[in-house]
Amino acid sequence: MALDDLLPGFAGDLGWIHAREGHRGRPYWPGGGSGVTLDPGFDLGHAGPALFGRLYGPLLPPEGFEAARRALGKRGEEARAALEGDPALRAIRLSAAQALGLMPHTARPYWEAVSRRFPALAAPGALPEAQTALLSLAYNRGPGNEGLEVLGGPLEERDWAEAARRIGRMQQDHALAGVRRRRREEEALILAGLGLAAPQGS
Repeated sequence: MALDDLLPGFAGDLGWIHAREGHRGRPYWPGGGSGVTLDPGFDLGHAGPALFGRLYGPLLPPEGFEAARRALGKRGEEARAALEGDPALRAIRLSAAQALGLMPHTARPYWEAVSRRFPALAAPGALPEAQTALLSLAYNRGPGNEGLEVLGGPLEERDWAEAARRIGRMQQDHALAGVRRRRREEEALILAGLGLAAPQGS
């Protein structure tokens, strides 16, 4: 399936998002309220069984598939315990090539949801860097997260710079340094697309 069929209107950079998600090659638990996560950043704690089966069924051996299926819906400490306690789950391996191939598919529901919530993102002439940053944000925080509500006005007005600044201020008190850094990187990406410098420290 072509990229435009999977992500209608998206002209951003999936590789940028994949680089921030990172490639582990094996299941991991990012901490906090996350679930056990498979490359490329597919959170079993928040994923539906149908999408999981469609994407990972062809890639995982039966024992690994069943182990990952058992982790669906488990979040936080329950997810950590599931990973530590299940050798078959820990034994799952995915290559970087497999992860990159999955990226458009795993990103699809996030793009559909975030572009439906903020229609300017998929409209003609939308800033590609803003598309990338908002998809990254949706991928990382969830497209329905109420914390994204502050972006509605700037995005509706296509004020990409103000949207960037609001993203950069998000979650700066988060316990995980990687989350704080990612919001600043998303801000910097949009500003770079506009030819503007990122705030010092981004």
